[in-house]
Amino acid sequence: MTADNPGSVTNVQAAVSYRDATAADAATLGRFMYEHLPWARIRDFGVPFLILVHRALCTSKHAVCRVAETDGRLLGYCAGMFDPRRFHREFLWKHGWKAALLVVPCLFRPKNWEVLWKGLTYVDDDASGDPPQEIIGFSVDPNVKGTGVGKALFAQTMAALKAPAA
Repeated sequence: MTADNPGSVTNVQAAVSYRDATAADAATLGRFMYEHLPWARIRDFGVPFLILVHRALCTSKHAVCRVAETDGRLLGYCAGMFDPRRFHREFLWKHGWKAALLVVPCLFRPKNWEVLWKGLTYVDDDASGDPPQEIIGFSVDPNVKGTGVGKALFAQTMAALKAPAA
């Protein structure tokens, strides 16, 4: 690729901006996850549930969500939790009833029972003394893979997760 090519790595990086996601981004992030992470178990609960989860990720003091965009188009995102137990507790407290209403219709598919059970009984099995921070969502548009966008998003999210609490 050359600098004259609008799709070149150099031009992609120059045009990308990075920022914290906001609640207004939740719908775009939920759809982005649905489209770009087909293997994610939580995806089976549907786009409305994913939007609710991403709204919580964007607004919780127990999470961080960074986005990369160019000309208003989402190129990728990376989300992490400072403390998964606290995030899950807050999510259930603030969004539990709405989440339940969104999930119940999906439970007619037996494979989703396992996904629900794992989500409700989440336990960090790592007893090594590692910090509780965890990356839980990370995806980049296939058209910009290899340009460094994902690497930058991951690095920014990890830096935010490692930063001392304000």
